[in-house]
Amino acid sequence: MLAERQHEVGHLEAACATWNLALDDYPLVQSGRADARVREMFRLIRPHLKNATARTLDERARAVTPAALHT
Repeated sequence: MLAERQHEVGHLEAACATWNLALDDYPLVQSGRADARVREMFRLIRPHLKNATARTLDERARAVTPAALHT
């Protein structure tokens, strides 16, 4: 996923913007792959929750995804 690559190269805010775009469509998608990507997103942003953009993404993602993915 593009956001994961952006995160990997140190572009946290760009990654958060891309993840936000993915979250726009997430409620319309029923896919194990999408769920796996959301789990990975939570894992990758966890160390960055002091960053306002990452924290906002985390809060939004928790609102639109099942609690089982938040680990």
